[in-house]
Amino acid sequence: MKVNPDLTQPVGNNEQKATVAPYFVNAHIIDIAKLLGLMSLLHTVFFVLYPDKLLPLENGVLLAQMLATMAFLWFYQRRAFWPRFSELGITFHDCKQNLAVGLAWGVLGRLVQLGIATVTLIAMKVLGLELAPPAERFLPVQAWGWVAYVVLAVVIAPILEELIFRGILFPWLSARYGRLLGLLLSSGIFATMHGLHPSSLLSAFTFGIMLAILYEEKKSLSAPIIAHGVLNLTAIVLKLVLP
Repeated sequence: MKVNPDLTQPVGNNEQKATVAPYFVNAHIIDIAKLLGLMSLLHTVFFVLYPDKLLPLENGVLLAQMLATMAFLWFYQRRAFWPRFSELGITFHDCKQNLAVGLAWGVLGRLVQLGIATVTLIAMKVLGLELAPPAERFLPVQAWGWVAYVVLAVVIAPILEELIFRGILFPWLSARYGRLLGLLLSSGIFATMHGLHPSSLLSAFTFGIMLAILYEEKKSLSAPIIAHGVLNLTAIVLKLVLP
């Protein structure tokens, strides 16, 4: 098996790479599989508590996202090098060190997204475009629903998405196509997973770029994970505060 111990260097077809012990790779694949399993469990809680709240289409999208994630991780395990969490900056020390900057970027990201949403909606009205508003995310009314909702949105989803989009996909694409294309492509894929409405697409794309830049600047994935969690938390708070 060919591996790439340096994610900033492209893997050549005929280039001999150092091998990595299987347990070293598989241990971290199992870590991600556990997160995916927890995500599936939390979604199951939603389906049981709120069977009428989630549309069949949304259920299918959630299932497709999880299956695509597992397929991607399997492919990555077979073709490349799986870094330690500490190499990505996911440690208690890194999280503590990057807490303030993560909080700040999360709040900034929410303000930027609100601005983009406002400008997009105004532009659509001026152009005479009538599109359905972005899908509304329901808020739970039962205690267990709240636990599942908050843990999923503020903890599990940010960890998984940052591991994949900023920790793996961004450097992998940058190594092959250059930093700019890597930045745009990884952010574009990230955006399409958060809805195809123009407002949602542009907001997620912009935030994806911000998170990638933050990852580059801090050399730690804990910073974008915290920022991502704060962004999702502010969405929940705004949903509660605003009518």
